[in-house]
Amino acid sequence: MYARVTRSRAPLDRIDEAMAWFEQTALPQARSLDGFRGALELVDRTTGEGLTVTLWESAEAREASESAAAGIRDEGGTIGGFETVGVERYEVAVSEL
Repeated sequence: MYARVTRSRAPLDRIDEAMAWFEQTALPQARSLDGFRGALELVDRTTGEGLTVTLWESAEAREASESAAAGIRDEGGTIGGFETVGVERYEVAVSEL
């Protein structure tokens, strides 16, 4: 399994709005992509910083989703109110979900 980790930051007064946007809009879009295996949305409500972890069945599936993921991130900045700070890619070495 492979992961994409997006670091983001949201204004403290828009965290709930950003989380609702992720759950109602971004997550359904991600689910529709080939090879999608799950997601985690992590947030620190004291700083507004967050991590989005998406899981993919293969490196190829993750790579094939890059364009769609970039579009989702752009939409999140406009509608969800958060700023993307960085994007990293990993192989999942151990998982217990």
